[in-house]
Amino acid sequence: MVASPIRDNIPLFQANHGGVPADFLTTGNGVGDYCYYRQPNGWITVSPIGKNSSDLHRYQDEGWTPLLREYGPFDFPREYYVNHPFEVLFLRDGAHEMPVAQIRALGYDRNPPILPRCNLALGEEHMGPTRRPIHFARCWAGAQRVEFPQLDGTAPAPVPECEFCERNDFTSMKGREQHMRVLHIEELREIAAAREMAKSVGAVMATYGGKGTPLPAKLPFICGLCDESFAKLRGAEGLETHYKLHGEDEPADATDEDA
Repeated sequence: MVASPIRDNIPLFQANHGGVPADFLTTGNGVGDYCYYRQPNGWITVSPIGKNSSDLHRYQDEGWTPLLREYGPFDFPREYYVNHPFEVLFLRDGAHEMPVAQIRALGYDRNPPILPRCNLALGEEHMGPTRRPIHFARCWAGAQRVEFPQLDGTAPAPVPECEFCERNDFTSMKGREQHMRVLHIEELREIAAAREMAKSVGAVMATYGGKGTPLPAKLPFICGLCDESFAKLRGAEGLETHYKLHGEDEPADATDEDA
């Protein structure tokens, strides 16, 4: 393992805090339990190294490439890094490592993250009043956004509006999907139920129409959960009413009672 390269603005941190060695870029002076990996699809992720490098070897067996020599290890205070997982990579001049597809998926092409001016990973020198590592206000003075050279000459990828409320200010497809899962979960469930119904109708068409057998007088609708057939889609004896009963304690009794 090698220490991270010396940063140009370490003297700035020394002027503000004093007594910090020039190569002190991460907690433990270049040591930690996490590092960056490149997955087989090219995307960058952060994961543990493991005791005696056990996790590192396991990831390597799965085809992951550790970027430990290039960017060193670091600690991972989850309270902060869960929302800033690539900050250490960007602080150590690794923005060029991230593939364009990942940049766009994260929305970094539209809204690049900003980097603290201290240029240091979180550690003891960043311990807040609650004994949790945080960046201080002075760390953000003059903060700059990450630059991705691989995006030169390209335009941000368009993000479609929400299918249900027409919101159109999403910075990434991931943000759009999270919005829909949180605020439009009922609509998504209704769509899933409709797709199951459509699959059932398709199965009936394949059974009766694909073998030269004439379709029945009343085309049955089939439940995608239990394969029970119904003569109509809606109504007290229809598939729609039956489908809702799968969420009740005794769907069989309820079906008989409806009949």
